[in-house]
Amino acid sequence: MNPPERQKLFTLRVACILLLLCGAHASAAAATRASRNWEKRILIGTIGGNYDVRITLRRRGRQLTGSYYHESSRLAFRDNASALFLTGNVDQNGRFSLVERETMGARGAPTGILKGRVGEVSTNGDFRLQLIGTWSRPKTNKSTPFVWIEERHELGKNTELSIENIEEKGDRFAAVARLPNLKGGKQADAFNAAVKALVLPRLKAFTEAVAAKTQKNVSKTGPVSLKVDFEITYADPRVMSVKFEGAVSEAVENFPEHFAEVLNYDLQLGQVLKLSDLFDPHAAYLELLAKQSARVFRWTRYVNVVNTLPASKAFQSWNLTRQGLLFSFDVPAAFGQKVEAIIPYDMFANMLAADGALSWRQQQPTAPKPVAE
Repeated sequence: MNPPERQKLFTLRVACILLLLCGAHASAAAATRASRNWEKRILIGTIGGNYDVRITLRRRGRQLTGSYYHESSRLAFRDNASALFLTGNVDQNGRFSLVERETMGARGAPTGILKGRVGEVSTNGDFRLQLIGTWSRPKTNKSTPFVWIEERHELGKNTELSIENIEEKGDRFAAVARLPNLKGGKQADAFNAAVKALVLPRLKAFTEAVAAKTQKNVSKTGPVSLKVDFEITYADPRVMSVKFEGAVSEAVENFPEHFAEVLNYDLQLGQVLKLSDLFDPHAAYLELLAKQSARVFRWTRYVNVVNTLPASKAFQSWNLTRQGLLFSFDVPAAFGQKVEAIIPYDMFANMLAADGALSWRQQQPTAPKPVAE
């Protein structure tokens, strides 16, 4: 072998070693990211390629917990019984095993077994959680593949979404709130201010309620905690729709054990959206929403419980989703605190305001899905 050929061979070997090292480093970095604890991750995907699902997952060490429900483009309702709950574990190599139940926690008969691997996908340096595996019924050999990927929203150029954690602690309480925080974009600061204006009063009311409880009976007042979390139900460069939920660890007088707030925000105009902003001023949209909501609950146990009269107060708690408008209705605690109805966009597309936040729905039959590569 002459010197030039020897030099080429040496260069090739060095290149191969570098590629292997880079690949190993990337794999190790991916494994490290995937092995970290997750506060709350929202994933979307399918089971068997036929059933669209929306998943919430959390990780604590090797423990995985969460839930999922089937998404529908038709009239539908959701309550606590609509969700399927997940509990299980993941090992150091990312292999996971989850048990699916119709009830929260480890009680109840398993309705499904999910096994696979936790990984990630990257788009322009944006790493997203990905779960690939199979679903099967207990005690059967037949399995169905699934692919779930962490949801992302296209917010426009130079606009980024992050999470802001707010904590307030005292001798006998702890309040923690995870809030969406926008960076970049002309209305980012206004959106962030609207989020805090909605949630921070809840934290203040909680600390005041705990202080009053402590003054009444110090000896019986143990540590009480409040946790507030959020879910972005829909977002694009024009609008962002967020649902907040809070829960306390034990009952506190003059403060709810569970509460929910919604924020629908126009990122172009820099203002909170009202339901009426979506529709043409002359459209009888409340009558239509009332009629369709009544249809949703007609054959359910909520038929005589949910207020679906055509009044703006009955439909004041709403969010945008990819499939349609999501309305939340309060129900007695015996029924599970709340129930939700989804009204598909195509049922009221001809009533939308021509220049409103949903004006694109007048030309597009189905909501665009987030990119999931």
